[in-house]
Amino acid sequence: MMRLSQRSLGAGGALAVLAIVAVLTQRATVPTFDRYASSDDTSGGYRAFSLLLEREGIRTTSFDRRPIELDRSTDTLVSAQPLAFDRATPPRTPAELADLATWVRRGGQLVYIGRNSALADLERTRLHLPPLTAQAAPSGRLRFEGAYAPVVRALADVSRARMSIVPRADTIELLGDRTGSIAVFYPLGAGEVIAMTDQAAFANRALGHADNARLAYLLARPRSRGGRVAFDDALHGALRDRPWYRALSPAEVVGVSGAALALFMALIGSLLRSGTAVRLVAEREPSSAEFVAALAALRERTRARDLTREALARDILALAERTGRRRDALVTAYCEHLVEPLRSDADVLASARLAFSTRKELTHGRISDGRRAAFARRSRTRRRR
Repeated sequence: MMRLSQRSLGAGGALAVLAIVAVLTQRATVPTFDRYASSDDTSGGYRAFSLLLEREGIRTTSFDRRPIELDRSTDTLVSAQPLAFDRATPPRTPAELADLATWVRRGGQLVYIGRNSALADLERTRLHLPPLTAQAAPSGRLRFEGAYAPVVRALADVSRARMSIVPRADTIELLGDRTGSIAVFYPLGAGEVIAMTDQAAFANRALGHADNARLAYLLARPRSRGGRVAFDDALHGALRDRPWYRALSPAEVVGVSGAALALFMALIGSLLRSGTAVRLVAEREPSSAEFVAALAALRERTRARDLTREALARDILALAERTGRRRDALVTAYCEHLVEPLRSDADVLASARLAFSTRKELTHGRISDGRRAAFARRSRTRRRR
């Protein structure tokens, strides 16, 4: 048996210690940029936004599905767009943006914060969002205008981006200044869209300012009393795809349901007792008579009688051919016997006796090759059978 040296044991122990230290000191990589997720407690998260609404008596939840899963259970969706360099999740596709617009048109309220640069054209065509442009820094203190200007006098962490409103009778400026609009409201189908320029204005670090908190509450209020507000966390790494059975078409759901029902009914039917009871017969050893009777029945089904007589006839005719007595009266009489049908085993035995006697006569009777017959005072050339 090979024994390890002290040097090998010491090296192995050192590696084990290093592995344990690496596991215990491992730290999860925390992104250094803002994520705007409602479960994020860091300075760039939206956890304070969610707690603010809950303290005001508004039910909140995290929406981690794709937009096609939105239904009437969600009154308002707060969708803060991720930063352009955030690659935690795949970007929202045009089809998903179309599903989001469809949900709004059915009666939902969308609070769209920021912009998705990859879908800028679709944001304008599907959601009718006003164009967003960067403005020069205004001189002096900002003076807000719009419907919320009386209660929101100063905002922290607001960028220079502003929206330019195309003249529309149904668009209302909620907050803005002389350089452009910061928050606007307009209807879309049976629903409503509230567009906001800045995601950072509602981050955890900014909601410590009273006016930022007031504006967050005013924008995210649900349309209906008791409605639920959902934060679109699927954009920030919490996406969960729907289960496989929700991806089936109605026809496929009906087919799978029918197959499952049939399988269930078959299982129930196999467990329930039906019909009359079958008496179990104890095993026994068949007798010899039963074996013989079964064998006889088998031989009768396979035409064993006829086959036996045919085999004997072939042997007699071959012998007659060899001895040159094919036209002998004895052979002719035997061939006439073959025409008679076999009705029982007795007929088979009678046919076998006739074949035996005919063979005996052909073999030991008058011999055409010069050999002597029986009792000719000479030895036989072959033994009589």
